[in-house]
Amino acid sequence: MRSSKLTVVLLIACLLKCQLSYSQTNSLVTLNEKDVSLQKVLDDIHTQTGYAYFGEGEWPKIAHKVSLSVTSASIRRVLDICFVDQPVNYELDEKQHFIFVRLRPKEERRVHGWVLDENRDPIGGAYVIARNDASANSNENGEFVLQSHYADSRLLISSIGYDS
Repeated sequence: MRSSKLTVVLLIACLLKCQLSYSQTNSLVTLNEKDVSLQKVLDDIHTQTGYAYFGEGEWPKIAHKVSLSVTSASIRRVLDICFVDQPVNYELDEKQHFIFVRLRPKEERRVHGWVLDENRDPIGGAYVIARNDASANSNENGEFVLQSHYADSRLLISSIGYDS
């Protein structure tokens, strides 16, 4: 009777160890994607790791395309790459193995700055845009002001005759 109980305890311990090992190694992601939907990347993560995802609102329609190349990266690292400059963000529940996508709250921000060349001379007429949010043109002094809804938007600047 004792050996049966000991066998059961050892078997359970081995199964738990195997499950822990499997979930740790299975949580690494390898992807090489160019200009694909965020939903496609989340589908790939689900296929490789078993992490389910769901979200609120029309996030698949408003999310930007994603390009990334990672090898044996953690889920959190891959998600951090994918959600840069997105109008949505994520929550990762590692215990329940799911990713929740939610709309990024809009916060009105005034962005003020100057567009300068490599000699620190102002560039007038440059086009400044906060990705899919707001835009402005710089004046003759290189100064611009725009109202952005997202605190962490990257600015894209273009001007005729300059490389970015």
